[in-house]
Amino acid sequence: MEEEKYISGYKSSNFQKVGQKKIGGSGYGIYATNKRIFLVKISVIDSLKDSAKGALLDTLVLSNLSTAMSGKVVRAEAIEDLEDKKDIEILKEDISEIELKKPSALGFRGGFLKIRTKDGEPLQITIPTMIEFKKV
Repeated sequence: MEEEKYISGYKSSNFQKVGQKKIGGSGYGIYATNKRIFLVKISVIDSLKDSAKGALLDTLVLSNLSTAMSGKVVRAEAIEDLEDKKDIEILKEDISEIELKKPSALGFRGGFLKIRTKDGEPLQITIPTMIEFKKV
């Protein structure tokens, strides 16, 4: 069986799940492995943390980013942290379609990431700015 490998991830207090009310500085992190996509809810406190200190998840995941980008397995603790902190997890084999739409250049219309599962349930995360879109 193939080992699970971290691919990439990004979090923003501007990412919101469609149909969910935004609370203060809360948002989402979108993280991908070769087997799953994780959505991790960011609390108001997490969004206020100093970036130099970072959250434990970021410390574990981002400290291994160069390793992950080289295709090597990220420490198991990083993926375990994603599992512990996840709000939503979607297995690769359960995904039927992924749509990524750019926000408008003038910012009148936000972009989005839409993931449709094989059971037909769509999950949509708003991506309001081009800066964030390019990082996803």
